[in-house]
Amino acid sequence: MKNKTQIPVAISILIILSCVGVIYLYLNGSRITTPWSMSEFKAIKTIKDQFPELRGYPSDNLPPKSIKTEKANDGWYVAFIQEGSGKPIIGAKCFFVNSNEGVVEIDKFDPSINDTTLNISPKTCKATLPNDDQTEKPTPSSFGNDQVEKAITDYLLTQKYFSWKTTNDSRNFCVIENLNPTENGLFPLYVWVRCGEFIMQNGKLKELSGLSVPTKIDYPNQLSFYDISKFSYEVPRDGSLYSKDIKTIFPLNAQNRIADFNSKNINKNIETTVLNGLKK
Repeated sequence: MKNKTQIPVAISILIILSCVGVIYLYLNGSRITTPWSMSEFKAIKTIKDQFPELRGYPSDNLPPKSIKTEKANDGWYVAFIQEGSGKPIIGAKCFFVNSNEGVVEIDKFDPSINDTTLNISPKTCKATLPNDDQTEKPTPSSFGNDQVEKAITDYLLTQKYFSWKTTNDSRNFCVIENLNPTENGLFPLYVWVRCGEFIMQNGKLKELSGLSVPTKIDYPNQLSFYDISKFSYEVPRDGSLYSKDIKTIFPLNAQNRIADFNSKNINKNIETTVLNGLKK
């Protein structure tokens, strides 16, 4: 007697084939990719797996390191950028990762000593703007008169206390920040002075030695032009005499600025000034 519940042979074969197909897809699915299956994170990880020296990106340590990406139809363009504290970009490596996790090294960005590129394209590994348009400007110093600021810095560079040489091919630079900008601008002026001796070494800016100190700058106000030889300065002495001299040399509002002075802006300012000065 025939069993009415028996499944026809043709249907059985279809079921078996379907099961085989599911098993094949399960075992081989990892090999099937689509353009949209590649995430930015996966692209970066794929590059780092092939180039272990890039595993330290991104990083806030000095010199800073960053990663810039650009999405493509079939993958990602990725730039690993090494930045400078004063020089915007020291170097970069650019890659393309396709949807099948294939990695192609596009190019390297290796700027010249005086290059001030601020931004590059991950797709071309080249500057996205002309370098001349990217020169960073020093932070305004709140003197209200550029002539005064330039005269003071020129004067400081003539004084051995603020300007010196430990090697023949170095150059000295000074920047100042006004500690008492609310006053009428007459001398004496109370400023924070940041000076340093710099060289370019292997394409990188290096400070050989530096000085950062509050300073009183005096000048005979009755003159209508600035004669460097008529300036004078006074700085606090080191060690236990420092606090005593601060109270003696500086007015109270300048003392308060000195007590909580943040050197971040003036350090950035001197680095920018040095890079701009080395281009001349």
